[in-house]
Amino acid sequence: MCCDEPPPAALLEGVAQFNRAEFFEQHETL
Repeated sequence: MCCDEPPPAALLEGVAQFNRAEFFEQHETL
């Protein structure tokens, strides 16, 4: 992945899940 490319959707969803304290779901997403 290059810095000019947007992050993958799964990464963004994983971060959102982590921020919601959905740790198991975040682990499965990433």
